[in-house]
Amino acid sequence: MKTFYADDTYCKSDKSDKTNRIHLFGGILISKSDEKRLLQIISNAKSKYTHPNLPMKWNFKDTVIKDKFQEFGRIDEYKAMLADSNSWRKEIIKNSLELDYKIVCGIIESFSDDTKSAKKSKPEFLKYSFENLLMRVGIDAMNKDYETYVIVDWPPDGNPQPLVQAYYRLFHQGKSSAGTLAKCGKLSDCNFFHSLLFAKCNHSPLLQFSDLIIGSIKDYLEAKLSKRQNLFATEIFELYKRKIRFGNGTMLGYGIIPPSGNKAFREKIKKILEE
Repeated sequence: MKTFYADDTYCKSDKSDKTNRIHLFGGILISKSDEKRLLQIISNAKSKYTHPNLPMKWNFKDTVIKDKFQEFGRIDEYKAMLADSNSWRKEIIKNSLELDYKIVCGIIESFSDDTKSAKKSKPEFLKYSFENLLMRVGIDAMNKDYETYVIVDWPPDGNPQPLVQAYYRLFHQGKSSAGTLAKCGKLSDCNFFHSLLFAKCNHSPLLQFSDLIIGSIKDYLEAKLSKRQNLFATEIFELYKRKIRFGNGTMLGYGIIPPSGNKAFREKIKKILEE
């Protein structure tokens, strides 16, 4: 059994952008045995500061995280974790490298700099990225005897339909919403679970780990695209780089997946990955 844990985030393509134009959606594919070991790694790191059931994120300043610590009367522990966030984030990711998991992340850039237009396009971006991720995970599951589960964070806007529709089409029909045929065929023939599953990031340490990965990819790419330094994000990216899905000598289109139709953006991502 393998499970794909996926989360999403946003960033700017340039420091002059008025809104977050880039949407990242991705996570980790991991086996049940390695999942148990990763849970222990996460628990060990959290336990140095607080109760291991409390949540973490790459962006630990997020008010959702702070409010949860406040709710349980552990705000001093939150402050300690915030002050030492580089240490425990690096510890978790570094210790995870002994495990066998793959990272897959879709990246889409909005052509519009208008906040309303970008927000309106979000469901389609989410669906498109998710379809690309599923098709890659599906290829890896072809002719394998394990079952694959897909668990995603419950959407902030409370609308799961773009994800549900994408999973349904690929599972039953083997094609995307645009009619693109999946190379793996129907997900049902690749031994995928019959339904997409949802969880809350606050309750799932594995979704929290996916948040660490996707959040750090976001910071890394945003720094590179804006031509500024982010030494910590770069250090972390280099740590787990070998875990990103790879094929034909490249991560582009295999583990880091920009749309083929946006050639200028795809070329920017390609140059970053080749540095």
